[in-house]
Amino acid sequence: MRPMRPALRALRILTAAIAVMTLAASCASLQKDLLATSAGDEAAADIDSLEREIVPLDVSPDPEKISQARERVRSLERKGIKDASFEARLAAWSGRLSLIEGKRSEAERLAARSRELLPGDVPGMVLSARLERDREKRLAAIERSLAIEPSSGALLVEKAQTLFELRRYRETVAAFDAAFPLLPGFYEVTWGATRDRAWTLRDLDPAVSDRQRELAAKASLSWREAMEIAHESGGLPKGISAQEARGSDRLFTQLVAKSFIPRMSDYGDSPSRVGGLAAPRPLESSDTLDRAGAAWFLWHLFADRRDDPSLLTRYSAKYRSRAGLTSPIPDVALDAPCFDSALGVVEREIMALPDGINFRPSLQVSGAEFIGMIERCK
Repeated sequence: MRPMRPALRALRILTAAIAVMTLAASCASLQKDLLATSAGDEAAADIDSLEREIVPLDVSPDPEKISQARERVRSLERKGIKDASFEARLAAWSGRLSLIEGKRSEAERLAARSRELLPGDVPGMVLSARLERDREKRLAAIERSLAIEPSSGALLVEKAQTLFELRRYRETVAAFDAAFPLLPGFYEVTWGATRDRAWTLRDLDPAVSDRQRELAAKASLSWREAMEIAHESGGLPKGISAQEARGSDRLFTQLVAKSFIPRMSDYGDSPSRVGGLAAPRPLESSDTLDRAGAAWFLWHLFADRRDDPSLLTRYSAKYRSRAGLTSPIPDVALDAPCFDSALGVVEREIMALPDGINFRPSLQVSGAEFIGMIERCK
């Protein structure tokens, strides 16, 4: 048999991919059509609206929005719609909300109710998977559900979340990337940051400690945790001894004394401008690491490793010596204490401008981001 030509093979692969996506969209439409047919278009729209309200609460459980979503569930229950599909999905989403509220027993009751009304329905399967505490068992349950509904974006998102918790980062990225095209945009808005953290972590050295992996997966870090990462990653100043590095709080104190961690005065009087802290007190190891603080630490580390302290004032000396010059980064003023650090880490590509324009000094820094910054600083 003659080998298939590359162009023909690529065309067939593309055709197959389009067919799969079309099938997925058709299945999703079919589920909505079934609900609309049995309970009416308004009922189907109500469930869609509830989904849109509850999904973002998985990562941002704002109490006010949780309360609003619960009232929304109650208002739908008061409609008294007697339709198995509608009631099953309402029970499933109500159960999802109960888990967010910390009401596990209520979530279990609602999961059972959803399964009884409509076995094999995706929202009910997702809720049942979430109720499984063991992550490996939860993943196995999701895989069984995907065997029933292989084109379900919601199940793929659930799989991605579980894979992330299991630190299987490459598979996490693949699952999210397969899920997002099948779902409304708010799913990607909700879970995009987790997907991006998984992408950053996908090449994490297998030899790193479990603690380093745990810190790498965190969405934000305290200064104490950041210094743990720096210590294990070899990201400490040359003059720090093994004794000084023993214990993260002790290390933090030593780094403050050596000016590698900013003091409160280094943040200036306008926290909103330079990413500082609002309270007039010394910076503590339990405080959250923001991008201004990360830039300060990394730029001081960069200068230390090159034995060039002039780097610490390189940019301010240039920009303040000539009248009329303004900061090239709009949200870091010329007189901001982190001005030199911010410009330095951006120019050396240790840190990036999140939107290509602003530095966003007050944004929190994730574990994965900080590990990457340390590596680029070496």
